[in-house]
Formats: sequence, C-alpha cells, structure tokens
Amino acid sequence: MRLLGRKVSTDGSVPATLQAEVAIDMKKRLEAVWIKHRLGVNSIKMYDKQGCIFRVETIINDPSDFKSFRSPEGKQEVGKKWLPMR
Repeated sequence: MRLLGRKVSTDGSVPATLQAEVAIDMKKRLEAVWIKHRLGVNSIKMYDKQGCIFRVETIINDPSDFKSFRSPEGKQEVGKKWLPMR
C-alpha cells in the first residue's frame, strides 16, 4: 500500500478509514507469473517472465492519492510542502 500512496499500520492491517477497495490478484501461466495490487482505481502489476525478466507496470487513474513536495500553484515565494499531485 505504500507504493500506492497510503500508510501501512505496524500490524499490516488495512486502516478502518480507508474507503477504497484493496485487492491482490495472482496468476500463473506457462510463460510468466504476475501479481497485481489494486487500491481503488490505481494499481501496480509485476511480471516474472520465465524467471529471467522482471517487469513492473504502474497504472495511475487518480493522482490525487499521491503527494509531491512542491510549492503551491502560483505561490513560488511560499515554501515547499507536501501537496496532492495535480
């Protein structure tokens, strides 16, 4: 969940305030194994192709879940802080 912009509790449980769907899918095929982590509409998919190529795909449909360290829009004189991505 950290890769998808959320904090993880020390015991690994999903926070009670989280309103998004959390899902993990895994498929084994002859040529590859893949695992997909979904949190709401954003997801990360990882492939292991025949044990020699590792590939990661990230799908971001809602960037507001993520924060970046930047100045507010139109206010460059104000210091940088953690703000939602545009």
